[in-house]
Amino acid sequence: MSRLCLYLLGAPRIECDGQPVRADTRKAIALLAYMAITGESHRRDALINLLWPEYDQTRGRANLRRTLYALRKALSGDWLDVDGENVRLNPRAEFWLDVDQFHQHLAECLTHGHLVSEVCPACLPPLTAAVTLYRGDFLSGFSLRDSFNFDDWQFFQADALRREFSNALDRLVQAHVARGTFEQALNYATQWLALDRLNEAAHVQLMQLYAWSGQRSAALRQYQECVRVLESELGVYPQESTTALHQAIQAGHPPRPPAGPEPQHVTQHPTVEAPSKAEALFHPPAGWEYEPAETAASVFVARERELARLSGSLDAALAGQGRVLFVMGGPGRGKTALIQEFARRAQQRSADLIFASGKCNAHTGYGDPYLPFREILGLLTGDVDALWAAGAISREHARRLWDIFPRAVEALGEVGPDLVDTFVPGAVLARRAAAYTTGGIGGPVAWQTRLEELVGRKAALPHDPN
Repeated sequence: MSRLCLYLLGAPRIECDGQPVRADTRKAIALLAYMAITGESHRRDALINLLWPEYDQTRGRANLRRTLYALRKALSGDWLDVDGENVRLNPRAEFWLDVDQFHQHLAECLTHGHLVSEVCPACLPPLTAAVTLYRGDFLSGFSLRDSFNFDDWQFFQADALRREFSNALDRLVQAHVARGTFEQALNYATQWLALDRLNEAAHVQLMQLYAWSGQRSAALRQYQECVRVLESELGVYPQESTTALHQAIQAGHPPRPPAGPEPQHVTQHPTVEAPSKAEALFHPPAGWEYEPAETAASVFVARERELARLSGSLDAALAGQGRVLFVMGGPGRGKTALIQEFARRAQQRSADLIFASGKCNAHTGYGDPYLPFREILGLLTGDVDALWAAGAISREHARRLWDIFPRAVEALGEVGPDLVDTFVPGAVLARRAAAYTTGGIGGPVAWQTRLEELVGRKAALPHDPN
């Protein structure tokens, strides 16, 4: 069979054996992209809800049939697996996806035995390869005007990938600074700032790099640009440390570049194989749990009244008067940012507060059953390293989730054993438990033994394909 290549980082492009493939309709491209990213089988009703949310079943099914026909005709091969009510990409076909390759390059850095926030010499090739693959935002320039469900799904995919790209650029800058290759670092820092002009950390990094490269005037201009953007967009001024850096550069005394030794490999934990999308393992080294949080808080303005209401409800819940709150608003109104800021402030106030969240997928209906609960349970059972590496949660947030891992596993075994291998993979749980106790921070291992017994019993049960 031929080889199908799908490029989604940037404007979508399809190639078969190196030759471009043109799909007849935008819905065909959207359907192919969605099946490729999810890698799952989807029911027809879920796909209709995603691509034709305002159509009735009759019209929706007719449009889906036409789209599948157009996709088959364009690809001219056995690329689709359509079985009654279920549709997916043929798992036996030779298929290449740039998003998967991007994630594989990033995952390779997790096998080098150091903190995921650090970069060793072996990290440079995969990080560089990952950044090179990123031609632009996910499905850049593509949208479906009559399908808000698909557009929302595309937005969240693009946002997550952009975060990972930003993190990779930041780490590449750090690596090249440590090696003294400032020109390469400048290139990646410029790309980093281009993702978000309000990223003050990127402005600071560029100021330092220009100064270390002997481009004092460029460093001073970068500070002026930082002042202009922050004042015009947010009505705020740079932090005092940024202004102090500007004054030092202006006086001809910029800070020295950091010393050159590469990060030392962590020996407290064994190197693990590159995790798959569902099997990322979080390995904090000994002493990690006592380090302060290092993730810089983003600028958050307004919404103080809403934050006060949320804080008041949290106080009531901590006093034993729990309640349910709904945060409502149209797309792009800042609901997610509000919740994240509330969680950040709440964790600063309460040292023992645990925050875990999950997102519904309204686009595919029952195509992702119990998705938010699966995501929440994943966080409580140690699946936190990818979010930490991407900068989505702070070091302190990750530490709290990791610390609760034994109690979450105990509770899972006592009141929810059927959730193992349905909501969370049992084999992955067992490996995380081994990593936890190997680090010497797990205390008694009775809970690990019970978990291994549970996973063993589940594995011995006959498999039900339904």
